[in-house]
Amino acid sequence: MVNKKSFESMSIIVLAIVSTTLMVSTFLENLPVSAQTSLSDQTNNDIVLLSQRYNNEEFSDKIVGEVLNNGTSTADFVKITASFYDTNGLLVGTEMSYADPYTIEPGSKSPFEIIISSDSIKKDGENYEFTLQWRDIDGNDKSSRVLAETSGTGASDNKDNNDNDDNNSENEN
Repeated sequence: MVNKKSFESMSIIVLAIVSTTLMVSTFLENLPVSAQTSLSDQTNNDIVLLSQRYNNEEFSDKIVGEVLNNGTSTADFVKITASFYDTNGLLVGTEMSYADPYTIEPGSKSPFEIIISSDSIKKDGENYEFTLQWRDIDGNDKSSRVLAETSGTGASDNKDNNDNDDNNSENEN
C-alpha cells in the first residue's frame, strides 16, 4: 500500500520527468534545419565562428575559439552557447560564455573560452553546435547557429577543429 506522502513524491518526480521530456522534445522540434555550408558562406552573417577547439583538461574541459565581426557595425554582448547532444541526438546540456571583449568592432576578432562543468556533457555528449548571439547598433538581438563537425566530446576523446570550412551555419535573424 502506498501512503499519501510517497504518492505525492512519486507524482512530483513523474511530472518533472514528463516536463523535462516535453521541453527537450519541443526544443529539438523547433530547431531550424541547416544546410551544408562553408566558412565563406558564413560571410553573410555579422558574427562568424573562425575557429574552435575542444580541450580535455586535467580539472575541467573547455572549448576555446575565436569569432569575427564580419558586419559593418559594432556587435555588442557577443555570446557563444555550445549545445551538446548524445548519440541519439537528444540534448544533454548547454554551456555558454561571452567573447572577450564582448563588444567587437567591424573587422575585429575576439577569443572565447567555454568551461565545460557538467559531468553529463563530459560523459554523454557526442556532438555539439554553437549559437552565436549579439546585439547590433540599433539594439536588435541577432543570432546565428553553427554546427560543429566534431563528435565524441567524452572526457577520453581529444578534439581539435580549427578548420571550420565544413561547418554548417544558419542565420536566425
